Amino acid sequence: QRGVVQNEKRQGENQPYGTVFNHIVKATYPEEHPYGHTVIGSMEDLNAAKLEDVRDWFRTWYGPANAVLVLAGDIKPEDAKAKVEQYFGEIPPGPPPSHPKSWVPKLAENQREVMFDRVAAPRIYKTWNIPELGHPDGELLDVAAYALAGDKNARITKRLVHDEEIATQVSASAGQSEIAGQFRVVVTAKPTADLDHIEKVIDEELQKLLREGPTTAELEKLQVQNISGIVQQLGTTTAKASLLATWETYTGDGNGWKDSVKRLEAATPAKVAEASRKWLGANNYTLTVQPFPDYAPATTKVDRSKLPQPDAVAAAKFPKYETATLSNGMKILLAERHDTPVVSINLSI
Repeated sequence: QRGVVQNEKRQGENQPYGTVFNHIVKATYPEEHPYGHTVIGSMEDLNAAKLEDVRDWFRTWYGPANAVLVLAGDIKPEDAKAKVEQYFGEIPPGPPPSHPKSWVPKLAENQREVMFDRVAAPRIYKTWNIPELGHPDGELLDVAAYALAGDKNARITKRLVHDEEIATQVSASAGQSEIAGQFRVVVTAKPTADLDHIEKVIDEELQKLLREGPTTAELEKLQVQNISGIVQQLGTTTAKASLLATWETYTGDGNGWKDSVKRLEAATPAKVAEASRKWLGANNYTLTVQPFPDYAPATTKVDRSKLPQPDAVAAAKFPKYETATLSNGMKILLAERHDTPVVSINLSI
């Protein structure tokens, strides 16, 4: 099992931009945070894990006291519950694990990082920490993400991809998990594009959104898309189960999705602007991924079978100096050179 997971990690990271989230997670979450490492973990941790460590992990987290079971389909609730009791009821409940319900780390300052990867085009990732699923600002941040890069007419997408034609792809998302989330803008630039200019455009459009909020048309378009998407989702049994399980697991309320729809329906441009200023006006982390430079070794060949011999020692060159004697007999020696603006005084007695 360890070998399978390690190979999965290799496959995930051995692709373009495959190690990006290692950098993002490390920069945006403290080490002690539950999200302070990638889900798959490190090779070192996987190698260090003992069988008893794995067993303890399952005993702690994979018990009925920490599980959600959803049945969906053409069933009678009473019969379904009886079968659940029959097949699952005898499993020991295990300890109910304690963990934080909300933990959104604030970045002390704006952070920047540049990494190199074997990619064809540079890419910019800008990340902000935002609240968990179910927080009242979540749907408002969804609107902000849609206004920035939700479709081909969205603000950043239109400017960079269609108007200036210096980027090939733009996305923005307000991903929310159980105890925190992240808002992220990602732009894939053309190989010859000016990344400083691209980042300037991102910042300009973001600041405009923070000041003015989205337009009514942008807001209504997302409202229609999201709500119609949920309606379509409720048309399939598997999607129903997933929707209920997600909200029950993350928020403790399987019907929490209904409150989410109500919050989205009640959104206004002013509310979106206020929430955006609160979360996207905070410090962020910017990661730029650059293609590996086209370096190559020199073609000059050197005989490394023997050490090079030193040349003749050159004559030492000392700066000119002046001398003087003070009235008390102290001798003064002044040596000048002007490489750096430093005066060094040494008194010997």
